[in-house]
Amino acid sequence: MAALEFEVPSKGLWPLWWVHTRLVMPAVGRVVSRPWYEVGRFLRGSIRRFCAEYDSDGLIRLFINAGVQDAQVRRMSLGGGVVVWGRRDAG
Repeated sequence: MAALEFEVPSKGLWPLWWVHTRLVMPAVGRVVSRPWYEVGRFLRGSIRRFCAEYDSDGLIRLFINAGVQDAQVRRMSLGGGVVVWGRRDAG
C-alpha cells in the first residue's frame, strides 16, 4: 500500500514552493478550468495544514493504525512531495 502526499519543502526551497502554490497553481488552474482553479486555491492552504498536523512520523502512525506494517516515508520532488508505503497482509 502506498500514498503520495504533498509536502512543504525545507526553508531553502520554501520561497519557490510559496510562489508555486500561491501563484502558479491557481494561474494554471484558471487557464484549464474553473474547477482546477478552485483545486489550486484549496491546495495552497490545505498542504500546509496537513503537514503541520502530520509530519513523517505522523504519516507512519496513520499507516500503522490502519494495519499497515513496515511503514516507511521518503521525501521526493525537492521536498515538495512525500511517498508513504508499507504492506498489509490480505486477510
